[in-house]
Amino acid sequence: MNKGQMRASTLLAGLFLVVALGGCLQPVHPVMSPPAWIIGEWGYGVGEIDAGYEFTATTMIQRTGSMSMDWAEICRSSGIDVEEIVTASLYSFTIQQEQGSMSYEFRKGSSDSISMTMRANGVSIGPLVLYRQ
Repeated sequence: MNKGQMRASTLLAGLFLVVALGGCLQPVHPVMSPPAWIIGEWGYGVGEIDAGYEFTATTMIQRTGSMSMDWAEICRSSGIDVEEIVTASLYSFTIQQEQGSMSYEFRKGSSDSISMTMRANGVSIGPLVLYRQ
């Protein structure tokens, strides 16, 4: 094999590697995008049950006692799509699963309070008032 053939062979092998690995090197896209007005920590009030929610630009973390669930990470690792509605006063998301759907709805009340309603398989909880922590 001469130098020209070797370079062509190396180039083809390199291109094949790029194409083959292309599917593995996809950027991770956020599955959740909470609006700016909800970013921060929210809870049920001082002295109430040890539970609450933390919103970042890419997730909602739900805390109950010592347990926490990062909903974006759960959905991303399970391959579950999240359907969101984002407005100036509403943030809601729905997760479709084989067992049914689950949704959270957060409505802006004031700069320090929001209401939360959760629905799962036809059962609703809320609205409950959450306060900025």
